[in-house]
Amino acid sequence: MYKFRDFININEEKASVPPKLHRLLRLGLVKQDELETMRRALRQGDKALSNPLLRKKLIELLNKFIETVEDDSQVFLRLKNRILKGKR
Repeated sequence: MYKFRDFININEEKASVPPKLHRLLRLGLVKQDELETMRRALRQGDKALSNPLLRKKLIELLNKFIETVEDDSQVFLRLKNRILKGKR
């Protein structure tokens, strides 16, 4: 499993959002008018946490992912299996 920090290239100047996550954002995970703000928050990484607006957007995104894992048993089981495989 990829480490998210490595996958989005936080240490490089041109950090990018992973294509699958970007597609979910565009499909409606965030409102259309908030799309660029969310991309900026994801690209900035740790720096985004010092900006109240970007921090709020990241918390909203995290809450949506947590709700998805809690509500969908298949997503929960797949994530649980990936976690267990990673520990071995």
